Amino acid sequence: MRYALIFAAVFFAFPLCSLGQEGVKITENSYLLEADEIFGIDNISYTAVGNVRLYFKNTKMFADKAVYSHAAQTVTATGNVVMMDDEQIFRADMVKYDMTRETGTIDNASGVLRGEYYVCAERLTRLDKDYYHMIGVRISTCSAPIPDWSFSFKEAEAEIGGYLIGDHSTANIKSYPLLYSPKMVIPLITERQTGLLPPILGYSNELGLYLGGTFFWAIDLDKDLTVKATSFTERGGLFQGEFRYSIYQNSRIYLAGESINDALSNAGENERWRYTSKTFVKLPLAFELTADADIVSDYRYMRDFSFFSIYDKDLSNEENVFNQRYSLASNNRFFEVGVAYADERKYSDTASGYRLTGVVSAPEIYFRNRYRSIGNIFNFDMNFQYNQVNNRVINHNLLTDTLTDSLTLYHRYHGDLRLYRTFRLPIMRVTPSVTAYYTRWSGYDNSRVQESVLPASYLTKKESETERFIPKITLQAALNEIYKNYSNGRHGIQNTFTYTFIDEIDQRGLPNLLSNDRIESANEIAWTLKSYYNPKGWKSNITLRQGYTLNTEDNRPLNPLEGKLYLAKDGLLVNTLEIGYDHYADNRTAQNPDQVVYFTDELILKFNKFSIGGKYIYDRRTLTDNQSEVSLFLATKLHNFEVESSLTWNAGETFMHFDKLASRSGKLGVKWVSQCYSIGLLYQTDRYIEINSRSRRRERTREHIIGLTVSLKGVGETEGRVYSQKNFDD
Repeated sequence: MRYALIFAAVFFAFPLCSLGQEGVKITENSYLLEADEIFGIDNISYTAVGNVRLYFKNTKMFADKAVYSHAAQTVTATGNVVMMDDEQIFRADMVKYDMTRETGTIDNASGVLRGEYYVCAERLTRLDKDYYHMIGVRISTCSAPIPDWSFSFKEAEAEIGGYLIGDHSTANIKSYPLLYSPKMVIPLITERQTGLLPPILGYSNELGLYLGGTFFWAIDLDKDLTVKATSFTERGGLFQGEFRYSIYQNSRIYLAGESINDALSNAGENERWRYTSKTFVKLPLAFELTADADIVSDYRYMRDFSFFSIYDKDLSNEENVFNQRYSLASNNRFFEVGVAYADERKYSDTASGYRLTGVVSAPEIYFRNRYRSIGNIFNFDMNFQYNQVNNRVINHNLLTDTLTDSLTLYHRYHGDLRLYRTFRLPIMRVTPSVTAYYTRWSGYDNSRVQESVLPASYLTKKESETERFIPKITLQAALNEIYKNYSNGRHGIQNTFTYTFIDEIDQRGLPNLLSNDRIESANEIAWTLKSYYNPKGWKSNITLRQGYTLNTEDNRPLNPLEGKLYLAKDGLLVNTLEIGYDHYADNRTAQNPDQVVYFTDELILKFNKFSIGGKYIYDRRTLTDNQSEVSLFLATKLHNFEVESSLTWNAGETFMHFDKLASRSGKLGVKWVSQCYSIGLLYQTDRYIEINSRSRRRERTREHIIGLTVSLKGVGETEGRVYSQKNFDD
């Protein structure tokens, strides 16, 4: 026969209610005790034996035996004890608990805190609702009896929603200790919190042995700061900072900076830095402030320290082009007007050092219209821009440590006006448009600019001032889509014809630094065909573009033919092919008699356990030495192993001559992925152009990199380069 007793205590407080077994109401000041047998002294103490169940406040306790003191409001439970509430659920041998203060001790405990942290301990002492003292404790975010990873402590203090601080700690893989620390701090929180991030440690034959630490400061819900310091035994200390502030929707401040006093710099200077900004702020009176920048101190900075960047670790800037632009603008529904400072820099290697070419526009004043309809008769776009342009070229000879600096300064006024209207006809949409470009360069002196006057346009030069006016006429006819639905898919065809006329002017010698400096002549018809067929589970698209030049003088009316094919099967393959075909092949050579200007094809095959793919690129439009490139990749998952690999080869002016390809880069990564952690090893090798300390070009510089990545569920992920080495092959 089961017995149930309900106890009530008198408190001067508004009762908070919850429900116990079968709808029995348990208030903040009442308790329910159930068992096979209950005996004791009324209002003093009770002993419950057999299938004991105790309900109080928001807590449930189950045991083989329990002794309840009504006067002291305490309970001692033994034998297969289970205790649970909103913050914890534990199995234990014995629990001594104060039901009023919600404090007590739990012996030989195993369970869960906050639904995420799995804990085993010889003894847990609950000092308050959110505070614990632990002896002989092991904690993890893995739920297995022997977790994949865990931290063990001889003694620890823990605050739920705060931190666990433990003495004599070890990091364990399964039941094997891996690392020891006399003191360790573990966050018991899911929200971002102020604290130290995982450190980095490694070795590079260029930088030496390095060790770095990162501190994260959660200033508020909308802002935070990250500070990082890395020490290199061969180069010095790298200091970095990153500030993020989300002011409100579409307004943000992002600033990042880093600096090092490089003891062994090969860039010609020791003070090296990088500055980055991605900021957009809406101000009162419809003003907007924009600050976008990524600037470095020298041409080698990204090569030496990009891997240690505090953000954008995968950023690849092989072109070494850096920009910054700051603007203050006013926007409304009718127009946008603003003032800006713009700076573009490009670093290039030379046989004796490097070259910096830069264009600074300060100030830049611009106006753009936003209201584009005039009386529903026609639409228009209008732009005006003023720039004070500084064009600078700096050559640094590292052998002699000398600089040559050339500067060109001039003023530029540019504006364009476009009028257009779309007519919807029964079988097509026709859009005629007329655009007028006007540009004036003041202070720019280049003797190759010839005075020229044509009927529809002109280019004149008076002393150091050059003026140009060019109209552009465009007529576009887009046929309505022709399509047909089939039982297994849909087929559609779209045709667009565009006629473009721009008067011919000899623009040799004009600046070519800003947009619309050079406007090439045109008198051509271009035809674009788009065709698709999408049966169930498939996607296929074909695009062809062919231009025909009218009134040509060299009997070569056809422009290069451009084509693109996209073919995809859900869950199986994706293939993208692009081709540019020059009918006359003006840039053919004896080594390359083909008429293909560029050709790319990328194929990706996806299977249940792995994916494989490759890409071929041939591009004679590029100015780089490597116009051909072949790359292959393979990714697979075998049980708990994830493997990623890739290989890349390139060559000069070769088309489909695979025997001339040279190895450029390779990558192999292996990762063990478990439910609660992952650990991976990465090997990567890259070949690129390098300038050595004697300023001689080395074509076959190869860097070897070994990286390590570790991820723990509930703690986070850290990754880093642990070893790198550069080899210079003559």
